[in-house]
Amino acid sequence: MAERTRWWDRLNKALYPYLGPAQLGPGRGGERTDAPPPAICPLCGQAMSGHEIERSTDGHTPTRLHCPVPGASPAA
Repeated sequence: MAERTRWWDRLNKALYPYLGPAQLGPGRGGERTDAPPPAICPLCGQAMSGHEIERSTDGHTPTRLHCPVPGASPAA
């Protein structure tokens, strides 16, 4: 067994400069294929895609979140 280990070490030492370290990958079971769930508003519980976010450019006015009217369809 010790003789095999020495042979394997010599082979690794000879090939390492050409092949480099082992390619192990990210350690996960592949890429995620399902989409994340839509973001939900913490205030009204509806999807954030129907909300209007008002951001100021002056740096002094806080960002405002406008929730949609319940039961109203979003304007297209």
